[in-house]
Amino acid sequence: MPAPANWGEALAQRLLNDTAVGALVGTKVYPSKPTQDTTGAYVVYFRAGGADVTTLGARSALQPHDVRVECYADTQADADALLVAVVTALCGNKATGVAPWRDRANGVQGCFTQGDGDELVTDDAQPRQVSGQTFRLFFKPPT
Repeated sequence: MPAPANWGEALAQRLLNDTAVGALVGTKVYPSKPTQDTTGAYVVYFRAGGADVTTLGARSALQPHDVRVECYADTQADADALLVAVVTALCGNKATGVAPWRDRANGVQGCFTQGDGDELVTDDAQPRQVSGQTFRLFFKPPT
């Protein structure tokens, strides 16, 4: 698989290649919103904030991104289970032996949770359950 060109490609690759997330959503991981009406569980991610790191010397190649990941499912329990899988894929889980995500060869220097969450979202005419989390992702494009 080619090296990701940006933080979004890196995040999508990580989630699509994770066994637990893949078992719940298959390939339904989307930037911003699904490309069409989607049934079953899926993941949406988008940049929610972050700032360029600039000093008197120049702009730093290492950039922090606040990334929002939302997990949609038919039930709240399914959305919560999907969010647990996403958090584990991105931040690790010491109790289960999953290491935190750091892939310097592909630009990822680290990924950490920020404190927040969502409850119910109405998606068009169909009520969907959503659980979400914001992450601070440090990305430096590979050279």
